[in-house]
Amino acid sequence: TTDFFSILLTLSARLYQKAGKKSEYIRQAGFAPIQQEQMVLNYIDKHGGIKRADVMDLCHLNGPQAYRLLKKLTDKGLIKKTGEKKHAAYTR
Repeated sequence: TTDFFSILLTLSARLYQKAGKKSEYIRQAGFAPIQQEQMVLNYIDKHGGIKRADVMDLCHLNGPQAYRLLKKLTDKGLIKKTGEKKHAAYTR
């Protein structure tokens, strides 16, 4: 089944490419976790902070996924959490 899945992804990429929508394929295929981390860090650097809802929108994640990403970055010491629950925000 792995070969079938690889073939499916390749065909999908080709269809997007032929339709002139290369970036749409990448967007729908999702981002690697390291890319998500970098996007969050870049957002904080540019805007001074980020909230979970911003992470959800930025990385196309649901609430629990965004929470785990922010927790991972906090645990690594890359960001700091201020506030609690709805008022939580993250900075560098």
